[in-house]
Amino acid sequence: MKKFIKKLLDGMVMGLGFTIFCLVIGGVIFYFFADFKTKASVRAKLEDKGIVEEVVQEPDSVPTTVKRAYMSPPLDTPQGYEEIWVSDSDEFIKAMRKANEQGFTAVILERGNYKVKNTIYVKAEHIMVKSATGNPYDVTLKGTGMAKSGRVKGIFRVNANYFTLDGVTLTDVPNHLVQVAGEINASYPHFRHVIFQDSYEQMLKVSYNYKTKESQKNRSIGGIVEGCIFQYTKGIGPNYYIGGVDALGAVNWTVKNSIFRDIASPKGRISQHAVHFWDNSEDNTVVDNIFIDNDRAIGFGMRLRDRGVRFAHRNGVAKGNVIYHTNNGDPFADVGIVAEGNLGLLVEGNLIYQMHLYDNAIEYRWDNSTGIEVRGNATNKSIQSRDGADALLELNNDDLSLDDFLIKFQEKSDSLNVADYKRPIQGQ
Repeated sequence: MKKFIKKLLDGMVMGLGFTIFCLVIGGVIFYFFADFKTKASVRAKLEDKGIVEEVVQEPDSVPTTVKRAYMSPPLDTPQGYEEIWVSDSDEFIKAMRKANEQGFTAVILERGNYKVKNTIYVKAEHIMVKSATGNPYDVTLKGTGMAKSGRVKGIFRVNANYFTLDGVTLTDVPNHLVQVAGEINASYPHFRHVIFQDSYEQMLKVSYNYKTKESQKNRSIGGIVEGCIFQYTKGIGPNYYIGGVDALGAVNWTVKNSIFRDIASPKGRISQHAVHFWDNSEDNTVVDNIFIDNDRAIGFGMRLRDRGVRFAHRNGVAKGNVIYHTNNGDPFADVGIVAEGNLGLLVEGNLIYQMHLYDNAIEYRWDNSTGIEVRGNATNKSIQSRDGADALLELNNDDLSLDDFLIKFQEKSDSLNVADYKRPIQGQ
């Protein structure tokens, strides 16, 4: 009897071992033969469990910057504003305190580097911060470092209306470079000729409280982002939880004539979009921008469950953008433009060339999407419906050649006064 029980137990152990072996082999076979997007999702889960070695994109050895000619002077100081000129970090912090006490103030920064040890809260309406020259390469506001931190630190948190930032570089923070507090209706910010770079999380965040129907009424309205640069100077982000403009509950914002470079995840999973409007956002426009080597360039909406969200995005426009992804080895390179759960969206006249393995240049997703029009776009990848979505497709070309693309890409670069996309940063 003992021998019988021993044989039975041995058989069960062998059977269990064989079952586990088959499951592992089956998983490996599935992994190698699954489609690219499914494979990326499976890979992330296996990496989390330590079964598959994590793919890591190493940063560039030399930090670089987009070099763009900013020849126009700074914005004029509006009538009725007091001007405060500053030339060092202490003067700048004192000037911001005074601006918060009285509003209607323009803080003007002379050439130089300014250290920002703690987030500057913009509490009064009608505050302007600008460089004396209008050139963002002349003035840098530098935070405490681009590294994960237990404390929330950025450069600016905008809690009031009519904040203007013009002609400066923001860099090196553990959270957002700028956060606009949509949950308290902070509206009408204007970001002109600003370089956003090297943040551990999303660079320009528009926040929002979705939790109740009452809180959903508070949103940021009428923001403008123009002539800016969003970049990671080492050619890759510090983690996957990054983005350029990440806006929830935003209404009537415009992102135009700006450049987004290397907003890409180094490991773990895909990064957020270079520009993303979602979570009860509406009437937002993304037009005439250049996107280079971002995991995902433009996103409208997102599939959200059990968040009390009435809609993902409504009545958006993505028009005249140029999206380029080189064969640079980014491990999570993905779609150029994606619409998820949209109620009305125009995707028109965009130029997209992707050298990575992902199949689609433009995607529209989910069967609750309505009123999507995709027309006059030129791509080298597919324009694809997913998960039951419908769209009106007109005059699109998915057979774009590299030569034709590069001609148009150069024309767009010239129109935005771009001299170089990867110029080494002096002194580093």
